[in-house]
Amino acid sequence: LDFRSIRVSLLAMLPMTLGLLQLMGLLSFLHISLNPANMIVLPLIMGIGIDDGVHVVHDYLRRRTTATVYRLGDATATAILVTSATTMVGFGSMMLARHQGIQSLGQVLTLGVFCCLFNSLTVLPALLAIVSKRSIQANVDQGSPQLTSEGHSPPASLVTTDSPDEEQADQEQD
Repeated sequence: LDFRSIRVSLLAMLPMTLGLLQLMGLLSFLHISLNPANMIVLPLIMGIGIDDGVHVVHDYLRRRTTATVYRLGDATATAILVTSATTMVGFGSMMLARHQGIQSLGQVLTLGVFCCLFNSLTVLPALLAIVSKRSIQANVDQGSPQLTSEGHSPPASLVTTDSPDEEQADQEQD
């Protein structure tokens, strides 16, 4: 309900969805089987993946008022990286356990969080950059009154318009 849009909500879920698909592929490739012990972490992976996606989408929505192609903000990228890295280190330490169930739990969670992290920092921002570029191009095609040196409309806060009094004074001088 935060985004008030199904499309934007689905974009926020993209890192989680792709991350889970990549996780399943990696588990198969590494011959790690899903069992009741390590399936417990799937909801944790889903939560972290969605959380990362929500942060990226919020960053996009906050920055889309400018007329530039979207680039993930440094603060958002750092926050996602730090939270995911600390989670991977914490749960990754379980891979050192002698108990097979705890060991596989650490493996699955670390791989899953890494996949979500990868998608949050690369795939989703790239997709949002494409979306913002298309939006800018659509605005240019509609005939924006002013363009920057890069051919994009400047942010609304940077566009100055003369007041009616100034326009009348300019006409009287001519």
